[in-house]
Amino acid sequence: MKKKLAYIRNHYAEIYKVSLFVVSIIIIVAILPKELQFKYEYTQNAPWMYEDLVAPNDFPIIKTPEEIQAEKQQLREQVKPYFIFNEELTKETLRKAEAIFDSSWVQKYGFDNRENYRLNRGF
Repeated sequence: MKKKLAYIRNHYAEIYKVSLFVVSIIIIVAILPKELQFKYEYTQNAPWMYEDLVAPNDFPIIKTPEEIQAEKQQLREQVKPYFIFNEELTKETLRKAEAIFDSSWVQKYGFDNRENYRLNRGF
């Protein structure tokens, strides 16, 4: 027992350095994550299947106003509109729908038009 204590007393600097090194390694291994974890699963060339992924910090997109205007104009030229309003086509479609309705009305109720039906029924 005395030999062990004498050895420790004579070599305490080396023992201290080795034990400090070992403890440091253990702490570093304990702190670092075991593997990189990303809470989403994704594949290349597939749509994003989760809610929006937002960066935790903001970053500027530095563009001149001319570049922004040029990009907006390019996008406007590429967009195909879903609907184009045509006043004449709307009137023609409404006239056809009314004609079909009137012919169905005559077949069902036997009057020439809806106004005569209203007058004859007292509405």
